[in-house]
Amino acid sequence: MEKCKCCGKELKNKRGLASHAREDKNPKCYKRFVGDLKKKKDRRPKITCEICKEVFTNITNTHLAKHNMTMQEYIEKFGKCFPEELLIEQRNKRERTLKTRYTKEELKYLKGEKSVKAKEEKSGMLYSEYTKKIAKEHPISEEKRKQGGIKIHIFYDDLKKNPKEYKKFNKKKLKKRVKTNIEKYGVPFVQTLDITKKKTLETCIKNNVYNKRRGRYRQTMKEKYGKYSNFFPKFSWLSQELFRMIEEKLNFEECYYATNKDDIKSNEYQVFYPGSEFVRYLDFYVPARNAWIEFDEGWHKNEECVKSDKKRENEIKGKMKNIRLLRITEKEYLKNKKKTLEKCLKFISKGRRKYEN
Repeated sequence: MEKCKCCGKELKNKRGLASHAREDKNPKCYKRFVGDLKKKKDRRPKITCEICKEVFTNITNTHLAKHNMTMQEYIEKFGKCFPEELLIEQRNKRERTLKTRYTKEELKYLKGEKSVKAKEEKSGMLYSEYTKKIAKEHPISEEKRKQGGIKIHIFYDDLKKNPKEYKKFNKKKLKKRVKTNIEKYGVPFVQTLDITKKKTLETCIKNNVYNKRRGRYRQTMKEKYGKYSNFFPKFSWLSQELFRMIEEKLNFEECYYATNKDDIKSNEYQVFYPGSEFVRYLDFYVPARNAWIEFDEGWHKNEECVKSDKKRENEIKGKMKNIRLLRITEKEYLKNKKKTLEKCLKFISKGRRKYEN
């Protein structure tokens, strides 16, 4: 609540007081309001321009345009554009407002006292000076510095345009992180520690993360495959694009792949093992030609994945005798789609067609 010092009327906020104390509405209140503002301005700490010796609350770019200078150039020559007392007042006001809005624990999180102290101890200077030093060291053109300082998001946008420099920058950051983790914890990554694993488990149990994930997983499975089970085949949409093109060329053949029928959403050929619920799915299968095509994405290069793929191959070949396999990578398909299609058709045509008796 705000009170008018002239008439004593109570108003909601400062905006309401300013609209109340207008010259056309209440001239007496207006005179009092303007007088109070002038007193406040006179009380404020001031700074003199060292070029023309005029007095201001702070030296701005509008004033320095008369001298053909920017604020940064003025600071480099003379040191300051703001009086120190004004900065202290602003800090005190900020602290008061924060204390009214937040608790002590929230303030610690907002300010980041530990990180600030650690950086000040390492650098041997104030945090504000430390940030300015880092800003100067960033590899950005001088024109951007003159325009109004450096911002981190501008720096990252410039780096992303040059992918080689961006990779180098990320590698340097990763090396620093690994060094600090080894010095503090004796491990390159903190996530591998048992303490961190326990904490993550506790937070996941508190927030009920696992049940939420299960619900989402079941919904996606129902949308994709029409039903929910403990296991469903995973496929990429690029593979389905290739398999559709092959099916169009092979009009007379029956093909099995994930999305070639409307009534069954998952129509991959299944190899069952008697006496168990274990099932193996084939990416693309033409039973008449005994031809089997596997579409390998980038993550298939992983050592564990390579081992599991070999095991899967041996299991399927043991169950289905004389089956022929062709492996196609995602990179190969994206480089030249026509060649991969021709390669697949040649592979399928080599197999003898099985005619029913």
